Parts: sequence; structure tokens; C-alpha cells
Amino acid sequence: MEQEVKKSSIEASGSIISHLHASLEKSKVDKCININLIEKLDNEGSRFQSLKALESIIKSSYDLSASLPKIIGAILPFIKMQQS
Repeated sequence: MEQEVKKSSIEASGSIISHLHASLEKSKVDKCININLIEKLDNEGSRFQSLKALESIIKSSYDLSASLPKIIGAILPFIKMQQS
């Protein structure tokens, strides 16, 4: 149950940001992305949902360039593990 709530929260964050980012303060959007999505990439249980939310945000044309180093840093160990 708790895991489902976390996944729904991540999905909602991605959806809200992708649809309303133009109406929201950029610093708050970036903070939400860092706390609700990027930090969740380290958790195996929420990684997939976080990536889907980030994909939705990228498709919405929101500029994630400032967050890319953090995103890449979070998923690189997972990619390397999959290649081994």
C-alpha cells in the first residue's frame, strides 16, 4: 500500500509539472523535481516511475538541463549494473 502511494505521488508530480510548468515558479518546480523525482531514482522501487515522470516532463519541453548532471549521476550506476 505504501509503495503504491509513493508511485502515485511520483506520477502526480510528473503530470503536474509537465502540464503546468509554465504557470509555476521555476525554482519551486526545480525543487520538486529534485526532491520528488531525482532523489527517488536511487530507490529500486520508485526508479521506473521516476523515469516515466521525468520523460513526461522532458516531452513537455520543460528545460531540465540544470538537473541533467544529477539525473545522469543517479541512473548511471543502474545502467552499469545492467551491463554487467
